[in-house]
Amino acid sequence: MTEYEKSAMVAAREFRSENGLGIAPIADVVTLIEQTRDVDVAVLDVEDSDEHGLTMIDPARGVTIVGVARSLHPMRWRSTLGHELGHLVFDDHHAGESGSLVFNATVESRAQAFARHLLLPVEAVGQFMADRRALDLATFSDLVQRFQISPKIAAIQLRDSGYRDQGDLNLFAGTFTPSLAARFGWMDQYRALQVESSQRRSPQRLLARAVAGYAAGVVTIETLAGVRGIPAADLATELTEAGVRVRGAVAHPADRDVRDAGEFIDLSWLDE
Repeated sequence: MTEYEKSAMVAAREFRSENGLGIAPIADVVTLIEQTRDVDVAVLDVEDSDEHGLTMIDPARGVTIVGVARSLHPMRWRSTLGHELGHLVFDDHHAGESGSLVFNATVESRAQAFARHLLLPVEAVGQFMADRRALDLATFSDLVQRFQISPKIAAIQLRDSGYRDQGDLNLFAGTFTPSLAARFGWMDQYRALQVESSQRRSPQRLLARAVAGYAAGVVTIETLAGVRGIPAADLATELTEAGVRVRGAVAHPADRDVRDAGEFIDLSWLDE
């Protein structure tokens, strides 16, 4: 085992322990990052299909934003989020010059290993296999389904947990999640995971500040709808049903920078 693999495994184990995760599957990686690392996470429309995730730092305001692309591949999407969390845990974003992109193969491999150990700890593999007589394709599918990980990650963690001779791990690693879901009856769940990973998602803290600004009368419904990326009329109905109402004078759209839904909107002035 390489040094970066060891450090990634230890860091993932410590992260799970510090945050009370045990060895259970992680349901929502976005919320986990936002609540444990005090950063904003945005799920965005990205034209470049090869661009999956990026962690950005605003040194002037001390704000960190993790941006990940919407995807119809939920297992890879979760791995991307885990990868970016690995960079945050190892403080990789402070390496290099401000405003520059730095690629380091070892650092990237360590972040990827962190994601793998975060999403499927080797201890969880041992517990999962404890009551199972054999490692066949059905059991492998159950592991992928329960921990919502790619077949490749599942195969690597099984191998590193000592299951080298049980089943054809190379064959298992080459399978595709939709094939497993269709064959073993959990395609409905897979479709639900696709809906989650393909949804545009605004940073929760940014959106909370925007809603508070709307209720105080300093953010228009149009601006708030731009943050959410949905029609203003739909958002107005949603807020009314939730009991969120404007308490102060409503700001006119011309008073602030209002843009079309889907564009990034700077609401840093709400902190002033």
